[in-house]
Amino acid sequence: MRFVFLLIFIRFCCSAQISLIKGPYLQTGTPGSMIVKWQTNYPTSTKCTFGTNPTLLNLSYQNSNADTIHEAYLSGLQPYKKYYYSIGSNTAVIQGDTNNYFITSPTQGAAGNYRFWITGDCGNGSVNQAEVRNKYLLYNGNRHTDGWLLLGDNAYNDGLDAEYNSNFFSYYQNNIMKKTVLWPAIGNHDYANSLSNQNSHNVPYYSIFNLPKNGEAGGVISGTEAFYSYNYGNVHFISLDSYGHELNQFRLYDTLGPQIQWLKQDLANNALPWVVVYFHHPPYTMGSHNSDNESELIDIRVNLVRILERYNVDFVFNGHSHSYERSKLMNGHWGSENTFNTATHHLSSSSALYNGSNNSCPYIKNANQKGTVYVVSGSSGSLGGISTSFPHDAMYYSNATEGGSLIMDVRNNRADFRWLCADGIIKDSFTVFKNVNKVITYSVSAGQNILLSPSWPGEYLWNNTTNTASVLSLIASSDTVIYVRDKFHCVADTFKIKVFTGIKESELNGFSFEVFPNPASEDFNIVLDIFQGGEASVYLVSSEGHKIRLEQDKKLNAGKNNLRYGCKNLKLENGIYFLEVMIKGRISVKKLAITY
Repeated sequence: MRFVFLLIFIRFCCSAQISLIKGPYLQTGTPGSMIVKWQTNYPTSTKCTFGTNPTLLNLSYQNSNADTIHEAYLSGLQPYKKYYYSIGSNTAVIQGDTNNYFITSPTQGAAGNYRFWITGDCGNGSVNQAEVRNKYLLYNGNRHTDGWLLLGDNAYNDGLDAEYNSNFFSYYQNNIMKKTVLWPAIGNHDYANSLSNQNSHNVPYYSIFNLPKNGEAGGVISGTEAFYSYNYGNVHFISLDSYGHELNQFRLYDTLGPQIQWLKQDLANNALPWVVVYFHHPPYTMGSHNSDNESELIDIRVNLVRILERYNVDFVFNGHSHSYERSKLMNGHWGSENTFNTATHHLSSSSALYNGSNNSCPYIKNANQKGTVYVVSGSSGSLGGISTSFPHDAMYYSNATEGGSLIMDVRNNRADFRWLCADGIIKDSFTVFKNVNKVITYSVSAGQNILLSPSWPGEYLWNNTTNTASVLSLIASSDTVIYVRDKFHCVADTFKIKVFTGIKESELNGFSFEVFPNPASEDFNIVLDIFQGGEASVYLVSSEGHKIRLEQDKKLNAGKNNLRYGCKNLKLENGIYFLEVMIKGRISVKKLAITY
């Protein structure tokens, strides 16, 4: 009898139309791995084929067990590499074309040009949710989105599995979800506003998402999917749980609780320049929630904000209030709204719009300078509602009538943010620079070639030329001071050049180097003649200013040292490059042509 039932079941599954309920969607992306996940209407085996060529998916993950929940763990991948994939069973492909792809994370610390999409309170099945999505897809065009941050309340009203299907997956799985890694935070609606769920964490959120509780994507091991951290290039992200209980008693704002203890350890161990923290409940809001009279918001502001600012967190993103509210660069405000003092708590009076308007220069954070920007972006689905004292005094811009999402672009030491509304118009933006306005001194011999590079990505004006290039190459002839600034006169680097006449480069620097062959088509060699041993840093800089680190503090002996590099291994294109060698604070530069 059991055999007959099994046979009927197999025949039924074989004849039934297998379709997707969830996904495919991407989880826990790292430089070397990715999780591809999906759910089917009937149990099948699991198979995911993948490869770097869309017409040759020559790698695969397989699991013969029949199930409706499918997880394919893909490993052995290359950093920041595009892979195409298909999903299905051992006998059939359910989905797979050139729109099914992912890009692995870059190596930790690698600067690049990265884009992140940030949505809060999105999953309510509204027209606003659809329009916010549509306008982002239109704005983003063919550009890859490197990560998608969810700020909680991802599926209304109770975070049920069916609500995730209807109000979340059905909106995103045919577009952005299949090619961008999801990094969610959990909200009170995901817990169904239930005390028992707060304690047990027994909610669909934790079975739907696979999150890096073991530090596999960077950061300190949290041991729980409720809160976790991850690295993407030169950005460190931390997702927190502002509603659930740890050990049946501790909330996020309880400083003796395990979440806060982990958070402090994670922040202390981070070495990346940009730090983003996001969670559901905001410390500053006068939208549909009031941070002056709701105890959990007050406790977060009084207890948690102090810790975030102590560790110099750059940006804090929240949802919960169904509005958009953005502060200036601020620090040290832990009281109610009426205690906010712009002279005391704002570290900059600028709007940071960075558009040439009056008082709109970027916020600048150098070295260990304090300052955090707080953003409530909780109108990506749910929308509306204001408190009596709206807008909050700490906020530069507030909008509770239009829905939207936040876009974060990080280019090396520059971060740009845009709030894109459901009508397709950007209503707010701000820019932050780190470690700029540098003063750099060069000691060179007469006739030496010098390569000057601004410390930030953007547009440039040099004081000694009309050249707007990102790299200025000149031949030293006499002492001079050169500066480069942006077009809005907000940022400037100063280069002080001291020229010594009648002294050879090798005598001045303590080393000299040659590069051959030049032009190079395959490999090129750098021969360094060092008079005393030392540590050498070697960079290859393109004419557009893109910098590739070849060596960092490489120990070399006195005498001649040969360094060899492959053009194709470095993925160099045809063109002119500059080799920059620095030993003991001395810099020497030579041109290198690459021709294939």
